[in-house]
Amino acid sequence: MAKQKQITAWAEIGNKAAHGDWGKYTDQDATAMVSGVEMLVADL
Repeated sequence: MAKQKQITAWAEIGNKAAHGDWGKYTDQDATAMVSGVEMLVADL
């Protein structure tokens, strides 16, 4: 369940970025999202 919530949070950040809502997330949020997704994919 925790992993699902994290993936949902990453999707929200990605959606904000895709729609130009740059003020609604930080550079740190984006960096953490990319790192997290890379780790998730590496575990597959």
